[in-house]
Amino acid sequence: MSIAKLIARATDNNEHNDAAILLAVHINDNESLVRLAEIKDEHYKANSLRNDLYLERYELLKLLLEKAKNILSEDEYNEIHNAF
Repeated sequence: MSIAKLIARATDNNEHNDAAILLAVHINDNESLVRLAEIKDEHYKANSLRNDLYLERYELLKLLLEKAKNILSEDEYNEIHNAF
């Protein structure tokens, strides 16, 4: 299954942390991956996502998508972007 389909499936299932993690892994962004895993852990511990963590995840995702745009082919980037 393509990374875009995996991301789309995660977002369809309201697993937005996992979708961002999938992208971080795909483009080998270990720094973002570590922070996203921490956000996911906090989310599950609290059984909800605090607003500050939501905003941080959003900023990380924007950064990841910008990096992906520069790394991936235009077609792959567009598929991934549309999956979110």
